Amino acid sequence: RILYINFDKDLSLMDILDMHLNNGFNQTMEFRNKNMFLLLSIIAYNEELVKKKKNIETILNSVFKSCFDEEFQVKNLSISLHPSELPYKERTKSLFPEIESLLKRYNLYAIHKEIDLELLKLSSQPLKIENVKSLCDIKNVYINNDNEFIHKLIKLLFVNDSVVISGDEKESYSLFISILIHKKISVTSCSLPNEDLLFLLDNGYLVKKDGFIYFDKIDEIIILFDLYKFGYICYPYYEQSHKDIIDKFIDKGYLYHDDKLFSKQESDYFNFHLNKTFQNGLELRNIYEHGVYDDNEEVHKQHYFIVIKLLVLMFFKITFDLYYYNNILCSPNRK
Repeated sequence: RILYINFDKDLSLMDILDMHLNNGFNQTMEFRNKNMFLLLSIIAYNEELVKKKKNIETILNSVFKSCFDEEFQVKNLSISLHPSELPYKERTKSLFPEIESLLKRYNLYAIHKEIDLELLKLSSQPLKIENVKSLCDIKNVYINNDNEFIHKLIKLLFVNDSVVISGDEKESYSLFISILIHKKISVTSCSLPNEDLLFLLDNGYLVKKDGFIYFDKIDEIIILFDLYKFGYICYPYYEQSHKDIIDKFIDKGYLYHDDKLFSKQESDYFNFHLNKTFQNGLELRNIYEHGVYDDNEEVHKQHYFIVIKLLVLMFFKITFDLYYYNNILCSPNRK
């Protein structure tokens, strides 16, 4: 999971409305801070390499080759970045074909389990980031927005909605789940509406014991919290017992899944930086392909390392996909 994207829990109602009304990509303060820190870290790393008379392009070429060609035995998936003294404008323009080629090659590998260069030549149409396949049949899992049960359950457990515990000391908690984590409460001392309390009890997420209420189905609640927090979950990350729960939720129609390398949120993240998808997007690929930019070397330098950042994040996504497929899905010890 890429941790530099926007997560649903970070968005206010006004953020969500603005995104839908204006087709904008919401850049929360947390999003800006995380991505600025990552960008500055990459620039600082490059400066250290330069001091040692090395370059980031050669390092990346070596890492890609070592990982894909040698560790995972996937041929024709390496990249070929060229160290150059050219201006950053030209260096930035050279990165987009590498990204396009990398994603097309991996998409072919995910489908055919090999990269046929002749077949690659026949693929003349651009490949949308959101359409790149994963090696996993179940990769990203989302809440079914048409299912009332799962929405009500997540809202009662996690959505910010003040709940007060009555008693000698009244306290307010932003999440109902926070009450049961921090306080031991009786059925009669919680101001949660009786209908909602019965819903959680009847469906087994709460149990009554000696007049007090406690959580049950803890593993299910953990999965639901991840869905609430991130807006999706990455199926391969979970141990088998949790996968069984997710499978059950999918069968009941609470959740649905796809087989894509990037989640919808991650695809939005890459499209925000690269393509003409959002009204407030950076559109770096479009800008450099059509020559619509200012001749400001510092701006081109920043753009260059933004695209390097995206390339590195794509590398990590592909690496995990390959690792899971080779070491878990195809493991001889898999039950």
